[in-house]
Amino acid sequence: MFDESKIALQFAAVSDLQHGYKPQMIEFFDTGERGRAGFRQLQELARKYNDRGLDAVFFAGDIINNAKASQVESFKEVYEAVFDPAKVPFIFCLGNHDIYSGRPYTYQELNMDVFYR
Repeated sequence: MFDESKIALQFAAVSDLQHGYKPQMIEFFDTGERGRAGFRQLQELARKYNDRGLDAVFFAGDIINNAKASQVESFKEVYEAVFDPAKVPFIFCLGNHDIYSGRPYTYQELNMDVFYR
């Protein structure tokens, strides 16, 4: 039987934010604000079960929209507006939007070190 008082680890599983996406028809669409709001909502839900909230965030690809270092750096600001990465690690794998650079699945346009910084 599930006992919520004995939760040892809480993590969020997220994918496909595609930070930096700008639809042509929707001027007010802001993936940064949507990301912050989503992370805040996940943290608030986790805090219903313990004071510390989430222990980690797992992200299954498509963090950014089109493989731009500026999008990675901007996403970092979104994440750190809600979480301290030293306390809530961001664990990820890359998706096609993270590595696509105009040529099928190459890393030529993006220095991958930016993801690890």
